[in-house]
Parts: sequence; C-alpha cells; structure tokens
Amino acid sequence: MKLQRKTGRSRPLRVDLIRRGLFLYAVGLVVSLQLTAIIEAISSLPGSIPFKAFLVLGLFPGTVVLIGFKLFPATRSDASAWFWGGNALIMLTLWGGGYFVVGHMTGSGPFHTLFSFIDDWFSFRPGWVFVYITVYPLFVFPLLYLENKEELLIFDLSQILALGLSYSVFIAYPVIFHRPTAEVTDFGTWTISVVQGTDPAWNCFPSTHCTACTIAGLSVLKHNRWLAWWAATSTMVICLSTLYTKQHYAVDVFAGVLLGTGSFAGVRWAVRATVPGRKLASTIRRAD
Repeated sequence: MKLQRKTGRSRPLRVDLIRRGLFLYAVGLVVSLQLTAIIEAISSLPGSIPFKAFLVLGLFPGTVVLIGFKLFPATRSDASAWFWGGNALIMLTLWGGGYFVVGHMTGSGPFHTLFSFIDDWFSFRPGWVFVYITVYPLFVFPLLYLENKEELLIFDLSQILALGLSYSVFIAYPVIFHRPTAEVTDFGTWTISVVQGTDPAWNCFPSTHCTACTIAGLSVLKHNRWLAWWAATSTMVICLSTLYTKQHYAVDVFAGVLLGTGSFAGVRWAVRATVPGRKLASTIRRAD
C-alpha cells in the first residue's frame, strides 16, 4: 500500500497491521488457489483432502502473510477499523446474502437458457473450480488495499449498482444452467461438488462472478502496476473458469464484464464530476 498523506486523525498502527494482514492473506489465498489449479491439472497435491485444504487455505497463505509483513510494513490510514471493516462486512453481505435470497425467491422458475455455440468451445473441467473460487478473496482486495475514502465509495457504489441490476434481472428473467456433475475422485471433483451443492443452478445472467471481479480489478488499476496486472489477469482467468466449470453461459460472462465496467465508469464519473457526487464524497471523507 502506498503511503497516504497524514492528517491530524491518524489511527493506531495496530488497526493497519490487521488490515495489512488480511490483505496479504487474501493475496496469498488467490495465489495458492491458482497454483493448486495448475498442480492438480498436472499431477496432484500430496496427502488427503483435509490436508490439501490445510495447505491451500492455511499454510501457503500464512507464509505469504509472514513474508509480506517483512517486505511491506504497514502504513497508517485515516480510516478506522469500523470504517473499512464494517464496509467489507456490509459489501460481502450484500453480495453473498443478496444472491442467495434472490435465488430462494426465484427457485420455482420458470427458467430460461442462453446456450450459444461459444459454450461448445469449453469442455467441463472440474479442476478450474480452484480458479473459480478466487473471486471471493479478489472481491475484498479494494476494501483492504484502498486507503482513500472516495475510492472506497466508488467501489461500494459500483458494486451496489451492479448487484442491484443483476438481482433485478435474476427476478425478471431467471436463467438456469443444467450443470454436469463429476464423480468425486480427487481434490478438484470434491471441491466442485461442494460448490455445486451450495450454489443454485440459476441466477446465471449476468454473471456476478465476472461483474464483481471486474469492478475489483478496475478499482486498483492505477495504484500499483504489478497488482493491477495481476488483478486484471486474475479477472480474465476467473471469467474463463466460469465457462470451464459450467457455472455460466458465455453470454452471462460477456454481460457480467460489461455490467461491471459500465457500473464502475458511471459511478466514478458521477462521484467526481457531478455536484451531488462531490458532496457525497466530501461527506464520506469527513466521516469516521
């Protein structure tokens, strides 16, 4: 994180240590899952499924946290733990909670399908599920990385706008994907069985997976060149993973990326170029 201009209201450094630790864990988790996808495609991680889960979710991300603290010490931020912590909790609730609430509302159908010839290009590959679930830690990147309240506001409003539009489409035109299943024989097939068991087969169009990671990637684009390139690459492979895991149609992916890009661009313009937007941003900066 780059050092921001200090004000008279600097927060205790321990708050920023926690925020930095969570950010580094999120980075480590994404890298861990990406490497797992590669390793499982070539061979297999050693040990039982619980041991593999410990390696992927605990040991490797924890190592990244320890190394990251040595290389990149925490910097002070003007935002309190209540501001960024509460913000992260609210946004995750809106995304995850709203998704399942709408899924419950539309579970009785009628459903539609959006199959196209592009979907035939992507065969079912359960191992891509490890890339598919990297969207969750990627979603929180801006919430833990950005120190400017205006930029956090743009991220929040972009996600809220995109999610609101997505949920409206889910209700008005529910799309279902009749997903193939795989016999549980390895870590990949076990993981995708868990995902399929918790994720309803509808709520497909547009893909909130692609929308969420697109907005997250755009939010950090101008801050750190290496992080931006990595986030952009991660966003692209997440979009591919939705096709290889047969969680979405190609049309869902295109719509999700367009919705995320349009929502972010529109909200950023509104916050920075309109009088109500500038007043709101000024209020947020003075808050907390």
